[in-house]
Amino acid sequence: MLQIKSVLLTIVMTLCFNPLSAAAYDSDILNTYSKLSPRFILMSTQKSKIDKHINICLSYEPEDEMAAQELIDLTRANYPKGIKEYEIHFVKTRYGDARACSESQLHFLFNTNRESLKNALLFSQTQKIMTISYDGKHLEDGVDISLFIGRKIVPHLNIKSIEKKDIQLDNLLLRISKIYNINTKADK
Repeated sequence: MLQIKSVLLTIVMTLCFNPLSAAAYDSDILNTYSKLSPRFILMSTQKSKIDKHINICLSYEPEDEMAAQELIDLTRANYPKGIKEYEIHFVKTRYGDARACSESQLHFLFNTNRESLKNALLFSQTQKIMTISYDGKHLEDGVDISLFIGRKIVPHLNIKSIEKKDIQLDNLLLRISKIYNINTKADK
């Protein structure tokens, strides 16, 4: 009987868990990203790239389209008139069409496979666009910013990838953040 339960559990886990399926995106965490993402632009030299409005590009897999739209809706709810004197505009694009992000100051990366992430990061590096990821594990791959959300919200910064893009950050952002060290894959 125990063996049958074990086999059934294995079958259910195999059928229900697909590593390529949509990741669970928490609305509260998305809300935190919606509040902080525009501020990261204003706290960096990306601000000098703003013409009339802040441009944030969101790259996602088809199964994450609802999460991408939720992030947009939350940002608009948090900043109905924009931030400072800037309206916030969004470009939603599936992985594989990074060119749509060329006018953006920030590229938000939802979870994807390594190849798509690598291509999006390469494009963002070439265009000198700051990147932010929902999942902190992508700092290892070269994402610039992710958030650690526990009792406190702490930005984690990949300084090496930020410096490769000639982006400079405000001292305040540097002081409140943890610096990700890609060589040791740990925080300083």
